[in-house]
Amino acid sequence: MRRQPAIMRFLVQISGEQDPEVQEEVQGFFEAGNITRDAILLEETDLCKFKEGADPETIMRFLDWAAKGMMQDMELMENVEKIDELVGEFYKLLDFMRATFYKEEYL
Repeated sequence: MRRQPAIMRFLVQISGEQDPEVQEEVQGFFEAGNITRDAILLEETDLCKFKEGADPETIMRFLDWAAKGMMQDMELMENVEKIDELVGEFYKLLDFMRATFYKEEYL
């Protein structure tokens, strides 16, 4: 993100593409990426660490929304040096989620 900040801006911009000529292809691109990402995340996640009743798919959806929000915030930033600050805030969110959803012995 530091080396190519324009990539984030590009991904955010095309995610809302409305031109019917390319909309289907863009949606397919994101759907394929989401399926791959979700499969990797769920496959690599040790589900026994979650508290009873914590739904991993809901947690992943929450993380997805948080990451998209972070990407939009990055796109609005004009100063690339602030990316580290924003990523630090994202890690604080991950720590909060871990404390909320993980069993005590895995914290």
